[in-house]
Amino acid sequence: MNFDQCCQQFEPMIYAHMRSLHIYTERNLFLQTGRIALWEAYEAYDETKGAFAPLASAQIRGRLLDELKRAKRWEREVCIEKDTFWEQQGGVTQPELFDQDVLLEYCRHLSTRQALWVTETILHDKSVTQIAKEQGVSPSAVKKWKKEAKASIKRMLEENQR
Repeated sequence: MNFDQCCQQFEPMIYAHMRSLHIYTERNLFLQTGRIALWEAYEAYDETKGAFAPLASAQIRGRLLDELKRAKRWEREVCIEKDTFWEQQGGVTQPELFDQDVLLEYCRHLSTRQALWVTETILHDKSVTQIAKEQGVSPSAVKKWKKEAKASIKRMLEENQR
């Protein structure tokens, strides 16, 4: 069996390990890490020492765990939380990245619900779930407002550029 066939046969094992380790972000990175581990197992495999599947499984899981540790260490040592970053920038806790009046001008052309999503998300830094709870609607309803608001704002921006 060549490596392409091996990869095709054992790729579900990589996904299974990713699920068991609760890897849901940066899936492509971890998938590639799993494929590299599978290649290393393929190269190191000796038929006289037993079956390939347990070797592949152990190699894949080990490499995925190593990559998780590396990512956590990087996050802990390199990444700065948003509030900490802005405090280091002179005590500012909330960046002024836009003109609030311009934002509210765009909201005038949106429906009430769409404008609510824009203001609550951008001005008050609330999540879809928080907005849904406060408004007594489902998160999918708020996501619909979001989608419609983004489309409307995009149309307005395109019209302003003409």
